Amino acid sequence: MKKNFFPPEYMHANRIYGMRGLSSEGEIIDDPRPNFVEAIKTGMKREGRYQSQFQRLFSALSNDKGEIAVADLRIIGVVVTGDTASLSQLQGKDYLKAASLGIVADKF
Repeated sequence: MKKNFFPPEYMHANRIYGMRGLSSEGEIIDDPRPNFVEAIKTGMKREGRYQSQFQRLFSALSNDKGEIAVADLRIIGVVVTGDTASLSQLQGKDYLKAASLGIVADKF
């Protein structure tokens, strides 16, 4: 996958969508974008309360051309989860531009 630099811009949360980076077997998905497009198409076919949101998303991402160009989808960041020891392995990596630690809670 080609890496592009995009200038910083402010994005609202309702313009950001997630893609799964691991399969259900825990294997890394090299390029999650085709699966993301298929999930949108599947969501458009399912009747339910989110169907119109999938249709709106498809329309926006396809620029009303009837098809989403996978190459036009931008991955702007990732969410990484894990324990302290696992996450500390990322410290100092040059590909890590920013990080924040979320809330840690004991199981109840």
